[in-house]
Amino acid sequence: NELLGAIMFTSQNCGYACGNNNTILKYTVISGLEEQGGMEAGGQGGVEVFPNPGRGIYSLQFSNYNLQSVRVEIVDLYGKAVTINNNRTIEQLNDSALEIDITNLPSGIYIIRIHLVNQIIVKKIIKL
Repeated sequence: NELLGAIMFTSQNCGYACGNNNTILKYTVISGLEEQGGMEAGGQGGVEVFPNPGRGIYSLQFSNYNLQSVRVEIVDLYGKAVTINNNRTIEQLNDSALEIDITNLPSGIYIIRIHLVNQIIVKKIIKL
């Protein structure tokens, strides 16, 4: 009897395990640090993803980042890179926003890795 289908770590301290019957287990280390990557108060910068959960089209709103130096990759929970629409999955909307279109993918949980100059921000999105 198979218990786990796949395990993927999105960072050193956070991972996901897919089990039988579409169950998902999140592993994380509890510490005094808050999760990074959201819109922080005080104009320090961050990334917000909305709507989440959604039907396949998501906006990434960046605060205080130069989008010319941003690289975004989308992977499923098995770690497989997602590319659709002839690599036109991600389009720049304006100076501070990107749009991701995964409408052709099945419902599920996907991971967005946002590579900046000196850090990687990881976000989870849920496609209904």
